[in-house]
Formats: sequence, C-alpha cells, structure tokens
Amino acid sequence: MLAPAALLIVLCAPPPPDGAAPAEAEPLQVYGQAPPASAGSREVDPLLIEHKARRTAEDLLELVPGLYVVQHGSEGKGHQLYLRGFDALHGADVEVTVEGVPINEPSNVHGHGYVDLGFIVPELVAGVEASKGVSGIEQGDFATAGSVGLSLGAVQRGGRLVYELGTTGRHRAALIWAPPAEERATAAGIEVVDDPGFGAQRATRRVGAIGQYAFDLGGGEAAAWGAVYHSDFELPTAVRRDDIATGRVAADGSYRDDTDGTSQRAIAAARWTRRWGRLRLRLGAHAGARRLRLDEDFTGWLADPLAGDAHRQRHAALEGGGRVELRWRPTATWRLVGLLDLRGGQLWQSQVPLPRDGSSRPADRELEGGWHRQGAGAAARWRPWPWLTVEGGARVDGWRYAIDDALNGHGDETVWALSPRARARASVGD
Repeated sequence: MLAPAALLIVLCAPPPPDGAAPAEAEPLQVYGQAPPASAGSREVDPLLIEHKARRTAEDLLELVPGLYVVQHGSEGKGHQLYLRGFDALHGADVEVTVEGVPINEPSNVHGHGYVDLGFIVPELVAGVEASKGVSGIEQGDFATAGSVGLSLGAVQRGGRLVYELGTTGRHRAALIWAPPAEERATAAGIEVVDDPGFGAQRATRRVGAIGQYAFDLGGGEAAAWGAVYHSDFELPTAVRRDDIATGRVAADGSYRDDTDGTSQRAIAAARWTRRWGRLRLRLGAHAGARRLRLDEDFTGWLADPLAGDAHRQRHAALEGGGRVELRWRPTATWRLVGLLDLRGGQLWQSQVPLPRDGSSRPADRELEGGWHRQGAGAAARWRPWPWLTVEGGARVDGWRYAIDDALNGHGDETVWALSPRARARASVGD
C-alpha cells in the first residue's frame, strides 16, 4: 500500500517592490542536530523542527531518538507512545508539557495520563526538549519513562498561508502570523483539516487556533497563550488476520461503520520570569476545559460473544494549576533549585456498552468527583569542572481523590510519595 502523500503550497509575504533598497545579506548558516547534553536528553534544533514533515504536532515527537509514535485509528484520538522499552499507551508513562503546562490528563476515561496534542497547530511548535528516565525534580508523576516539553513560537517571521492537498483527499489550510518585530515566542495560527482517510472509518475533521504573546512586565519576561480546538473523527475496529487472508475484510477495512469520536479542548496559560542578580523566580498558571467522546470497538466479541464489545466513553473535565520555581547560584560552581507544583480539577466520566442489536445496557462506569495534586522538590547542582555536573535532591508528591461513583458508592483517598533524584553528566570530548 502506498503511503499517503500531500502537495504543500506555502504563500509568504511578498518581496520588497522594485526600487526598494534590498535588505542586507545575512551570513550563510548551515544547521544540523546539536550534540545532546547527555545520552538521556535532547534539545531539538528549531531549524530541524521547521523542516520536519508533520501532519500533527505528535509527529514532531519523532525527532526525539528512541521515542516512537503510533496512531491506530484516525487523527483525533491520542497517539500511542513508546520510550525506553515502555509501552506508554496514550501517555501514562511519558510526561508531556507545553510551555510548562502539563498535558497528561489524570484519570481520563480512556486511560490515565491520556495525551492529545491535536489542539496545537504544528507550524507553531518552535522547540522540542526531551529527557529520558526520571532523574530531575522538575519531572512530575507521569515521567516514568521520560519527559517531553514543547515550546510555542515560529522561527520564520511574518505571515504564511499554507494549503495541503493529500492523496487520501486530504485538505488542510493553515494561517500563521508571527509579527516580524516581535521575538520568536510571539505567534498565532489557525488550521482547518478535512481528510477522508486511507481506509474505512478513518476520516477526520478538525479546526483549532492557538496563539502566544511574549512581553515585558514588572522588570521581568512574561508570556500568555491560549488554544481552542474541536475535532470529529471516525474509528476503525480491530480486524482479524484470518478475515483479511480470506478476503472477508480488507486490510484497511472495519467491521462496523458507526464507531467515531469527538474531542474538544480550551486552554489559557501565563508565566512570568524575573531575575535579581544570581536569583531567578519563575511563576506559571493555567486553566482549561476538556471533553472527549469515543464510540469504539477494539476487541470485537471477546467480552460479549453475542452483543459485541462496542462501548461509548464520555469524559469531561475542568482543571487549573500553578507552579513556582526558584533558582539561586550562590557561587560559580553551585546552583540551588526549589519548586512547588499545584494542580486540581473536577471530572465527569461514563462508559456504556453499545450492543449490536441496539438494545440498552447498564453503564460499566459512571462517576464524578474532584482531585488535587501537589508536588514540591529541592535540589543542588555542583559543577566543579566544565566537563562534570552532579545533581542531587528529592521530590515529594501528594494526590487526593474524592469520587462519587454511581456503581460503587463514594470513595476518597490520599496518597503521598517521596522520590530521591540524582544525576551526573560528564563530557568525554567534542
């Protein structure tokens, strides 16, 4: 089967009119992958991001060595992540942040730690930074296999109108605006996608907008960003290999034509950084709303041989949080770091079977409740020589859930975890 292809048309701002003084030529620069800070960390060069072919923001995660991204179904549902031998599902073991805002969804009905980056216009990802393993106090509770942080902005300044036409009948239009007089972090964009997909039940339609503005405030650096997103998509069923071999179902087919989903999200966030000599303070806050519906059947008739295993999952959530980070360098070789994370919200979720005969079945899950999480950490970093850095510290995290479950009654629980963190980095040569 041929892979889907696309024709990309980009319209940029026009050149200066005839007679205008040409801009001074800039020195030619050749960009490549910067050497990693260590075997377990990677900061992707912005020019590589700019030239990476991507259908969604998740495709940019492939720039991290050893991180594999798989999409079963169609665009709209969160991708599967694999890192360091972990099958991280939809994000259960990989922490993902956007401008420091946590994206993993606690207790999502489809999976704890669910990550969906569909709300990000791909052209507005300006940085990708990854850390494998969990060794720093800044890494939260989903960083079992590692952490990935995305930063927003645009390397190319000015306006762009992008149109893509794909072999699957895909149409995508995006409008990007990055004011030339502003820094890289200031940019905004909107995209519209309509794609029938490469096979049965793989169509997707989405519209989203995201923007960030960076400015000076109170003697420090500040930025505010927000995003809104809506997606409708179909979901294919799992297909038996022997049915494909006998020709009963095509390799890109589906047993059902009524499995689909919708996804919506809205996020608003702000941050502020101020320096006083060797002291740096960073404050951040965010709030968001989330809705997800999935009508799917990935197991066929394993659980219910007569009615089938199709079900409808619904999830809605409101959440917010903040972060305080303080860094102090008392000497040239020592740095002290302290942080405090707060996050909480309300959730509503349900799961109802969808029998093949259209009859009604009782819900498998129906609950609502609240949760809050707090984390604090401190670490000391020592750099006795330019080629050696040693860091040690500890982090403590606490979770509390209070759930009203229609099937199992009320329940609440509080859990605390203390985790020491240590890492060392040595450069053995250029």
